[in-house]
Amino acid sequence: KCVVGQNESSFDVKVTKEKDEIKIEGKNQVVAGGYLTLTCNYECNWTTSDESIATIESNGKLRGLKVGEVIVTATDVNDPTNYFTFTVTVLPKTPTSIEIEGPNKMSLGSTYQLKVTTKPIYSTNDVIFDSSNESIISVDQNGYLIAQSIGTATITVYSALDKNIFRTIYLRRCILCKTIQ
Repeated sequence: KCVVGQNESSFDVKVTKEKDEIKIEGKNQVVAGGYLTLTCNYECNWTTSDESIATIESNGKLRGLKVGEVIVTATDVNDPTNYFTFTVTVLPKTPTSIEIEGPNKMSLGSTYQLKVTTKPIYSTNDVIFDSSNESIISVDQNGYLIAQSIGTATITVYSALDKNIFRTIYLRRCILCKTIQ
């Protein structure tokens, strides 16, 4: 019997084979960008059903890449008909900051789509857009702005996971402004 990895007590998921029965213990969720460490008490090969969601190394280190679910399979190298599968859910990672790229002024009737970046890497880009005055500058759920009338409006972009994480820009609509491209 082979234990893949290091100290058995440090593993998040443990797959054990007793007689002809394989069991799983531990958590089956990981945050995007995070890791789960898996082990089995026999020599096994690890695979995931979708490597765009999570990858797994031969030592059992699983990395969540994006939100979704994957099926992880532990296959006995000495008996490929003996395997165990379980589902791992990759959860969204809450961003710590939001950056917005957009104009500070717009011409009447002009439009612009805000470019939003969340940090750190692997954090969710699920955000909520809000205008302080939709009659001046309106914004839709995709960040498209439309200059509706003369005045100033504040556009705020919130994290969908934590409204305490946000970024604000101030826009004014003016009569003789150059159209933003």
